[in-house]
Amino acid sequence: MKIKYILLAIAAAMFCLQACKKDNKKPVQISNSSLLGKWNEVKFHVTQNNSNGVVTDTTITAASLSANDYAQFNNNYTVDIFQSAAATPGGASPDYISENVYSYTISGSTVILTPQAILYTINAPAGSITWVVTMIDANNIDLHYTDNAGANKIVSDTYYTRAQ
Repeated sequence: MKIKYILLAIAAAMFCLQACKKDNKKPVQISNSSLLGKWNEVKFHVTQNNSNGVVTDTTITAASLSANDYAQFNNNYTVDIFQSAAATPGGASPDYISENVYSYTISGSTVILTPQAILYTINAPAGSITWVVTMIDANNIDLHYTDNAGANKIVSDTYYTRAQ
């Protein structure tokens, strides 16, 4: 009888140990060729905390975006980001238009976009924003930035799919 309990305990322990298996996923190594081309914006999410503690959480989905919302990664390690809609305090502003040029660097699984020029912006303050690629595969890319401007904090995620 004791052997049955011991075997049952061993089987239960083996089952539990399988549940604790480590995930050995390695970061994806990003190359310039995996970034190149046009990426259509499909979602924009921003959270803003102002100095009064008011939190604004806004999401703009594909239904509010157009062909004018995209990122174009170029051979010379620059990316042009065009946006015709963005989140502003109080909600989306469909008349927002911007064109920004960034240079980018690749280090293993990290891509960092640094502003070169704010070429054209309406209804939004121009400033230096450093974007980081947080996810990329053959058809999707996510860009993230956090901006702590004084007492304000802005966290943004922009999601793109590769243009066909």
